[in-house]
Amino acid sequence: MTLDLRPDGTFAEAGLGATDVPEEATGIWTLEGDTITLSEGAAQGVPRHMQVVSADDDRLILKRRDDG
Repeated sequence: MTLDLRPDGTFAEAGLGATDVPEEATGIWTLEGDTITLSEGAAQGVPRHMQVVSADDDRLILKRRDDG
């Protein structure tokens, strides 16, 4: 799965869907504290919350949150 968080607050994601067919989605993302929320278009349901585990110039590591 790939996730592109753009500076304008939009995102694009791509990956394999439930039937192993490639899926693409675009939508809006926000950051509040250490939580990124994908909404309005996320392929795996919205809203989707992910915790920022670490971030530097080359890598962003996220952990999916189960609290919806």
